[in-house]
Amino acid sequence: MVVKDFPVKTIDEILCNMLGSKVKRKTVLNGGRNSRVLKVQTEDDRLFVTKQYFLSPYDHRDRMTTELKAIRLLQAHNVDCIPCLVADDRQARVAVLDYIPGTPVEPICRFHIDQAISFLKKLRTIGLQIGSPSTLPRASEAFFSANQIAGNIKERFAILQNTPHTHLPGHALDEFLQNDVRPELNLAVDHCAGIFQHNDLSMADSIGPEKRTLSPSDFGFHNAVEREDGKLFFLDFEYFGWDDPAKLICDFILHPVMGLTDVMKAYFCQKALVMFEGGRSLSVRIMAFYPLFLLKWCLIILNEFLYWEQARRLFAYGKDTLYNDTLLKQLNLAKTFFSERKLNYEKLCAYISQSVHGRGA
Repeated sequence: MVVKDFPVKTIDEILCNMLGSKVKRKTVLNGGRNSRVLKVQTEDDRLFVTKQYFLSPYDHRDRMTTELKAIRLLQAHNVDCIPCLVADDRQARVAVLDYIPGTPVEPICRFHIDQAISFLKKLRTIGLQIGSPSTLPRASEAFFSANQIAGNIKERFAILQNTPHTHLPGHALDEFLQNDVRPELNLAVDHCAGIFQHNDLSMADSIGPEKRTLSPSDFGFHNAVEREDGKLFFLDFEYFGWDDPAKLICDFILHPVMGLTDVMKAYFCQKALVMFEGGRSLSVRIMAFYPLFLLKWCLIILNEFLYWEQARRLFAYGKDTLYNDTLLKQLNLAKTFFSERKLNYEKLCAYISQSVHGRGA
């Protein structure tokens, strides 16, 4: 596999041509797990963020095109809580964005949730204005029927299971997949089918365009910064496109990096259900899909065991971070996530119940 890369000198020359000033200082920014992200200071003391996008034969997503198209769309609709695009070089696969001075979003409170909901509402409104889903692609791994969702997770499981694991953490992974994940995946599919049948819905039917929304897909406070005045700026649109609000809500409250409290999860559910105006249909899909998406997150956590992911992380960080201790850490994280699945589902039921009651339904 060949990964496109550029020596430091070439990158400096590219940036100089794009910015009209030589690069004075570059700093690697943490968090860019899929792209190489740098904070750049030019000799005339301007600050920017540059992204060099990863390209791999194992991943057919054009992250650069997706992100730039998303940013341009949001800028055209006057969305002011994202970094603006300054310049881009398609051949070098480099984009330059405004640098937003800020800090990680923590601890997360209702003020932050409200801003996240406000941003999602803007995306929903833009989507309604655009109307036709054909003008933009689906968000990354967005599927609009229950069968497609279940099929995607089964495929992820098969890929992880069939990847050769010759090292010690790999043997432990194989046991976890066979003894724990496989039977639970079958139960999650049955759970989804049961809820759909109870509500006279078909697993094969797709939700209509009117029920879809625009989404960054990997949406959350891990992809945001808080400015000194408290305003949040949302980052990373490499997975942007049309999505099912049920998936967006499940992913937001399941994301292992954010560590939302139960109170904040319930508050987000309440606000999101009202904002999307999904009614019972949306609540049913959330309840049906949640166990499936929980298992999908377990598999996402275990992506580090896939050999092509190693190349992507090496590209983003500039050094090899995949050692046995890293793999064991991810495996233990997935096991912890998995062990709390039943409790998490019980809490989700409470969130939905509170949300419905809060709407007076």
